[in-house]
Amino acid sequence: INAEYMGNFIQFSASKMMKSGSRPTEQDSIEQMSVDDFSLTKCRSFIHHQSKITSLAWGNALKNPTQLVSVDEGGKLVHWDAFTGEIIQQIQVSKSWIMDVDFEQSEGKKVACGLIDGKLCIYLVNQSTRDQKKQQEDIHVKPTYELDGHVGAVLCCRFLNTNYLVTGSSDSSVALWDLENPQRSLSSHTQHTSDVVSLAAVSYTHLTLPTIYSVQISVVAVSLKKK
Repeated sequence: INAEYMGNFIQFSASKMMKSGSRPTEQDSIEQMSVDDFSLTKCRSFIHHQSKITSLAWGNALKNPTQLVSVDEGGKLVHWDAFTGEIIQQIQVSKSWIMDVDFEQSEGKKVACGLIDGKLCIYLVNQSTRDQKKQQEDIHVKPTYELDGHVGAVLCCRFLNTNYLVTGSSDSSVALWDLENPQRSLSSHTQHTSDVVSLAAVSYTHLTLPTIYSVQISVVAVSLKKK
C-alpha cells in the first residue's frame, strides 16, 4: 500500500517480472532481485481522508484479511473493507495528529491509536451487528481504553496479543501495557536517547500472564539519532 501526500492511498499487488527466456531457479533469492524485477498493479484507490495519512495497518490474515485501518493528521481513524473499498467505521479520535495505528491480530477486535499528546486510545471493532451499527452512527465514539503515561507523543504502538501492547514515544521511552490494568504501564525502558520511531514484536508462543516477561517475546525498538 502506498500512502499518498494528499490523504488517499492505493492498494497494489506485486508480481515477479520474468525476463524473456528466463525461469526462476532454486538458486534465486530475494537478495538477488532488484526493483526492476517486480511490477506493481493498481487494485483500487481509497479516497476519504481530508488530511495526510500517517499510518496504516492490516487486520488478521485469517479472520479478517480484507480489513485495514488508516489514520491521519486530522485525528481521524477509518476502518475499511479493502475488498469492496467501503468504509466499515470511522472515528474522530482526536483534533490533532494520530501518529500510528495497529490492528490486534489474535482476535481482530481491537485497534490502537498513538496520539501526538502522549495518549494511546484503544477502540473495539468487529463487534456484534447491533453494537457495530451503533458505533457506525457515532463518529465521536469514546475509546474503550485510554492509556496515559508518556510525556511525549506516542510515535509507534504494537499489540503483543489481545491484552498486551508496547508503545514508543518522543520522550525516548518504550512502555509495556496490560489492558486489564490500564491505569499505568507495567514497565518502562529508557535506554534510548532520542525519539523511538518504530517497534517490532515477535512472539514465539501464545502469550499468557506468567510468560509475558519471559524470553518467548522479543521487542525491537528503533530511534533517530539527534544531531
